[in-house]
Amino acid sequence: MRIKKYLIATVAVLLTACGTDGHLISIPEAVAKSRWIGRPINEAMVKWGKPNGRVESIQNGAMFYEWVWAEGFTYNAYTGSNTQMVSGNTLLTTNYYQTRNGLDQCKLWISSDAKGVIMKFETTSQGAHGQGVKRCSEFYWGSNPP
Repeated sequence: MRIKKYLIATVAVLLTACGTDGHLISIPEAVAKSRWIGRPINEAMVKWGKPNGRVESIQNGAMFYEWVWAEGFTYNAYTGSNTQMVSGNTLLTTNYYQTRNGLDQCKLWISSDAKGVIMKFETTSQGAHGQGVKRCSEFYWGSNPP
């Protein structure tokens, strides 16, 4: 019986794996979404603190809340190479890199109805070379936000 409930829950999560804006959401996001929808917005504020992004009244008392976790980082980006002949038959290849700045970011958006019940839960991530994905992964699997 327990396995049957697990399979039904897994199928439900996979069927809802598309965000309302049409983007494909990850399984961790779908699981988090299923755990938060229907809960009071106050519980989200206890877990993550007051929203540090936008807070807006939508309509008829419904609210939109945004939390943003971001961290800047630097990385070396490959910009090219040069190969030349040195000392007879020896090839020497020199690779060139440029230091660049990036932003590793995870955003959480929650909408609640007029009674303060969570109706929508969505995350987005951004970052160079998939770094933002890592940031939101820490959000899903860790006990605290990134």
